Amino acid sequence: MKEKIKSFIITHKIINILFVIGLRLIHRKSKKEINIRSNISIFDYKKIISEIPQYPTDIVIDNNYYGLSVSLKKYLANDKPLNAYIEHGLFLGSIVKKDSIDWCVSKIITLSEIRKNHIKKKTTKNVIKIGPYIHYVDDFLKEDTFCHHKNDIGKTLLVFPSHSIKNLATDFNNDELITFLKSVQNEFDTVIICLYWRDALNQNLVKTYENCGFKITSAGHINDIFFLSRLKSIIKLADFVVSNSVGTHIGYVNYLKKPQMILRQKVNYKVSKNDHRAFSQRNQSDLNTLESETKEIENSFKKYTFNISSKQNEVIEKYWGISEIKTKEALSNALSNS
Repeated sequence: MKEKIKSFIITHKIINILFVIGLRLIHRKSKKEINIRSNISIFDYKKIISEIPQYPTDIVIDNNYYGLSVSLKKYLANDKPLNAYIEHGLFLGSIVKKDSIDWCVSKIITLSEIRKNHIKKKTTKNVIKIGPYIHYVDDFLKEDTFCHHKNDIGKTLLVFPSHSIKNLATDFNNDELITFLKSVQNEFDTVIICLYWRDALNQNLVKTYENCGFKITSAGHINDIFFLSRLKSIIKLADFVVSNSVGTHIGYVNYLKKPQMILRQKVNYKVSKNDHRAFSQRNQSDLNTLESETKEIENSFKKYTFNISSKQNEVIEKYWGISEIKTKEALSNALSNS
């Protein structure tokens, strides 16, 4: 029933607009709360991960995640509706979200040419490639604050553990991850664990990392418009980055010219609330392409080395489309065209 109501809203523009106006009225306090959080330290993670209702700035509800629509509109210096669905991160394989096709807008924004090709097989909508979204956001930390943090933490190892998603809790061998981190810890002054907001709420998990002497941070809540800005500054503070699964951040790390590796681990997800949509949306072809594309990325980052190889740059270009980054004028023109 919930999905039917959502489908009705997103396919009828007037209804969609009225729904967004309603959310703005109901959640108007969120706008003030987000501004308050913009002045909180990136290491005061407890204050920036707490629940905050969405205050939508775009009629496509999904575009409001991570501050995507706000960032693009600021980059364009234009507050007009984008009239586009923004894929909110890296999608691997041939899956295309039904919402992106059904939403009452004429365009889909994505990262790269390979992703565009997957999308064009499922819809006639115009697809706009813009490369890594993190290019379009401002640094969260001002220069003096950034330098203060960097002087304080010194040479830094930044870690992105595989994160949970809605109704799906991540499950991997955390002891194995920690063992690796400890094996290289002496090469750094500080180890920072950047937790997704859902996982940062897990105090047992947080305590496990803190007991190892690791520092905790987070980019903030999904509905916080400064999410990507925080993430940009957090990555810039790093000297080396470790992940244990492929995610959108891999391309962002490369774009910001930080060496990294992917410690390959088996990651499972525990389904809650009987929500199996994350698995049932993919058919066999989607699963096959997901596996092959994931392996290609993992294999390019499997070594612990401070050198960023040409192969790594090629893979990032393929899936994140760094060459697709648009100037203000080019992006404006692409959004204006039908």
